[in-house]
Amino acid sequence: MKLFTLNGASELDSLLKELPRQISKKVVLAAARSGGSVIRKEMKARAPYNPKRKRGKHLRDCLKIQKKHRTNDLVLVGPTSEAPHAWLVTHGSGPRKFTKPHRVKLGNQVVKVTHAGTMPANPYLQDAAEASAQGAFDKIGQRLGDLIEKAAIKLAGRYKTSGAAPGRRRR
Repeated sequence: MKLFTLNGASELDSLLKELPRQISKKVVLAAARSGGSVIRKEMKARAPYNPKRKRGKHLRDCLKIQKKHRTNDLVLVGPTSEAPHAWLVTHGSGPRKFTKPHRVKLGNQVVKVTHAGTMPANPYLQDAAEASAQGAFDKIGQRLGDLIEKAAIKLAGRYKTSGAAPGRRRR
């Protein structure tokens, strides 16, 4: 898997520490979601689609952006529990042998079937994530800049109307 570098991370970290905690959580989460939308769009384009499918949902319709439980800034992009077959499609399978042969009627003949066959791997999730990573980083950076600026203006407006300077208490 490719490694990516993010320039200016220390400056960004110090800037986020200056913002109040609630605002910085919202800013980071919104930026992560916007980067996730870039990856999700690419995953949808690469997901296998079968128009003849009658049961269940298509993989491309089960791709979601979800906030990781009990974290502030971790966002997961990928298939939901509505698509339990996503793992099988992504990783493929070897020969799946039955414990007992199945009898299947093919035309006028009855045939014994001993295995269900194989499924080749289709790593569309990983390929899409790698292909869209730079675009996602760009989107995150752009969104972070916009949101930090809006939060700073909003915060400055609060201090301006209250007459208190940041870091000072009114008595």
